[in-house]
Amino acid sequence: YGLLAAAQGLAQTPQPRTLTLDEAVMTVLARNHSLKEAEDAVAIFEARVGQSRSRLMPNVRADLGYSRLSPTEEIAIPGFGVFQLFPANNYDLHAGVSQLVYDFNRTKEAVNLSRSQVENAADRWELLRRDLAFQTSQLFHSIVFLQDTIRVQTETIKTLDDHQAVARKKLEAGTATELEVLNTQVRLV
Repeated sequence: YGLLAAAQGLAQTPQPRTLTLDEAVMTVLARNHSLKEAEDAVAIFEARVGQSRSRLMPNVRADLGYSRLSPTEEIAIPGFGVFQLFPANNYDLHAGVSQLVYDFNRTKEAVNLSRSQVENAADRWELLRRDLAFQTSQLFHSIVFLQDTIRVQTETIKTLDDHQAVARKKLEAGTATELEVLNTQVRLV
């Protein structure tokens, strides 16, 4: 049963799908790689704004180290007991916080530069989007115009074929000259 359904599906020719102008524009905008690259560029520059602002945040750092020393040396002092010169397990912990106080507006200018790059990338994205929509619209209308031209030419050829058939019948009936048939043939060519 599955093969029969598949064979019937292959035997049927798909009907051509007609797109509206809005559908054509939306399809182009959804599938265009340059537009996706421009969109990604906007996201990259937005991330750079955050990266530039990160200089204003405090920087916290912590380091932890461990080492084991062996054999451990001991000193025995009579009357006081046994003392280790150093412990066998050594832990080393360092923690620090730093905060930028003033950098002569360097960070502020870096953030402003990053913001202007975001605006520039967004403008390029919008311009590319508009250009693609405009070009799609022009192409769509050109195709519609050419389809109408083909339809008109087909109707004209059919009409001239009909005129030629009428002219031949008139020629056979003797009510027309061969010149009328030739004129119709010339207009067909």
